[in-house]
Amino acid sequence: MKRWRTRQTIPGILLVTLLVSTGSVNAETVCADSGQGDKGKITLGVTPDVICVNHSATVTATLRKADDGAPDPGVPVSFTSEPAGAFAPSGTVTSDPATGKATVTFTAKSPGTYKIKADAGGKSGYGTAGPEDVIVMKIQTVLGDQEYYKVDNTGSVINLVGAKKAKGSKLTLSAYIDPNTQEARGALSWDGATMHPSNKLQATVPIDKSEKKTIVVKVSNTPCQEVRVWPTWATVGNFRGDNAQGQDLSKNNDCELPSEGLGIAPTNKWFGTRNQCEIKATIIPQGVSALGGVQFDFKRTKEAKSWKKKAGDKKWTVQAVYPAGSDDDPDNEDEDLHDRNDVVWVIDAPGFAWKRTESWDFRVQEAEFIESLHLILNQKSNRKKAISGTLISNELKWYSIVNCKKDPQEKPKNARWVRNTDRLNHIREGDITIGDQPHETMDE
Repeated sequence: MKRWRTRQTIPGILLVTLLVSTGSVNAETVCADSGQGDKGKITLGVTPDVICVNHSATVTATLRKADDGAPDPGVPVSFTSEPAGAFAPSGTVTSDPATGKATVTFTAKSPGTYKIKADAGGKSGYGTAGPEDVIVMKIQTVLGDQEYYKVDNTGSVINLVGAKKAKGSKLTLSAYIDPNTQEARGALSWDGATMHPSNKLQATVPIDKSEKKTIVVKVSNTPCQEVRVWPTWATVGNFRGDNAQGQDLSKNNDCELPSEGLGIAPTNKWFGTRNQCEIKATIIPQGVSALGGVQFDFKRTKEAKSWKKKAGDKKWTVQAVYPAGSDDDPDNEDEDLHDRNDVVWVIDAPGFAWKRTESWDFRVQEAEFIESLHLILNQKSNRKKAISGTLISNELKWYSIVNCKKDPQEKPKNARWVRNTDRLNHIREGDITIGDQPHETMDE
């Protein structure tokens, strides 16, 4: 039997071989690999294959002719995903004349694993490529230990605020992601923090200095979540008492003095005989006081004693005793806590109320105070009522001595207390030893 073989190659068409024998004709088509059509091969690639929600991955379909593997231009390609995501441009994209590639970007608003396909079948003569998996990750939050708390939920930045800690202290940050899979975790990296060697969900950052730290959590090397860490500290100082005798409060201090002028104030018929002082606290890092959910509160404790005596008595009689550490912060009426410029203020006016003297001729009060600043996070407003918080400052010591006598211009029986300028009257930074009897001089 006589047989012959013919081979014909047509550009853009698969190789066709005809086998013909007497009595029959048998046509054999040399097919491409799975995913090919009768004109050529389509391949699909996605970069990167792990992204954040609302971030983009590049999706590329490459078309090659079957006969010579050359790029095939102008072929329409459509892209789909399950679940549905967004492609840009949307609709059908034609392959590039030079490269044979059709390229789109893919985004999704919800976390999950998306299966992407590229379809160039139908009249174009190509098949479908895919699915290729894209993990869309959501960083739900980043939290810290060491009593650092998330504040100010406005905007996309996570702010973690707490007290500055001792030398060498570090804050551990933990990222919470969805989906939490090995592939998703493997795409995480941290800028500005040291990633845990065996757990990419965690990283550490120093908190032993009052410097704002900016950390960026990345997914496939693309910034995905910014975190700011605020190790907070304050310096309590700038004490103004009888070193600022008669002066007004500082310009930005919105507190109100009971009487006129700082220092050894004149007796006031409404508030009595009092010494008056002003204290300032400067907070760092700069900007932390402007964050929503961040407040501050001065705390004051005291050790105090008051005495009384009649004219001619040699010894003073103890009238009241307050042991060291006694609370002296019943409210915040004497504090300006809402400057938002990293500066807060407090005043105080220890002394005696303006009232009748009864049968005593002299009174004296000596008190030592310790002033500090506390950090309050995510609590109700503390404009008036004191709220417990975390110590974030040095402890400033100051003292006051107030001596009073009967007003000589009134009848002795009903006279009110006025300042006794013949004895010590001080309000100063520093400490004082409070003994059994009041000081006659400061050399005691």
